[in-house]
Amino acid sequence: MEITGSEFEGNTASTMIGGNNIYNENGGDISCNYVTNTFEFPPGGITSDNDFQGNYPVLLCIPNCHVDRPDWIGDKNCEGGDYNTEECGFDGGDCETYNSYTNCTVEYPGMIGSGYCDDGDYNIGYNTEECGFDGGDCETYNSYPNCTVVYPGRIGSGFCNGGVYDTEECGFDGGDCVILPDYPGCRVVLPNWIGDGDCDGGDYNTEECGFDGGDCETYNSYLNCTVEYPGNIGSGYCNGGVYNTEECGFDGGDCEEFNTLYPNCTVDNPGWIGNEYCNKLAPYDTFECGFDGGDCLA
Repeated sequence: MEITGSEFEGNTASTMIGGNNIYNENGGDISCNYVTNTFEFPPGGITSDNDFQGNYPVLLCIPNCHVDRPDWIGDKNCEGGDYNTEECGFDGGDCETYNSYTNCTVEYPGMIGSGYCDDGDYNIGYNTEECGFDGGDCETYNSYPNCTVVYPGRIGSGFCNGGVYDTEECGFDGGDCVILPDYPGCRVVLPNWIGDGDCDGGDYNTEECGFDGGDCETYNSYLNCTVEYPGNIGSGYCNGGVYNTEECGFDGGDCEEFNTLYPNCTVDNPGWIGNEYCNKLAPYDTFECGFDGGDCLA
């Protein structure tokens, strides 16, 4: 609402509103400040003598609007009730979104189009066709028809809530909990280990994580192989003990040459045999182990 400066010429009370004289020193536009529901003069357009003649309460620029909190008018939140009337400018324009849904009736109209999806047992009636599905706030939540949570506004909020929110039905919290786009259901401590070329096992070697991003393909081909470090299987280095067994494909093939050359050599670290360093202690420097694969013959 604006009153042009021509209605307040010079330094005279040429206009009377509500029985109060309004002065404007410099002319110019005078606008309604909906936050305070009072007239607002242009910068430098009012002096200490040019006020509302000491009247209290101050003159409302919506004179027929009678509410308990005029400062709520135009505060960006639709209050409804006596505020959402023609006399109060439909809450100073705050209720424009809510009023666009003519068949919507809710307890707190300011929640419509607030940016947060209101639904569930605590907010019945907002996420309906009549209310534009909470003024569009529930668009993300509604895209997951099988998702049922207490606080739907948390879905797609930018924060991973975990629990029932972090499920396939809820789009893994509307994408908030997705760390690896190729494996949206994968939850591990170190996601950068997925697909790094080393089989990490445990939570990494799961269907949700693509079996460590494909890193555990060799290890998983040995169904009866159980070792502490599955990444050692097929790594190119011969590991002894439970790794060099038939169940583990003789360390994923890494120990085939060792087993052929030294069938009677039993050591903890067969990879040390023939590594160009003489391990003088038995059983490495023995006939059965080729005198440490020739390392101790020099």
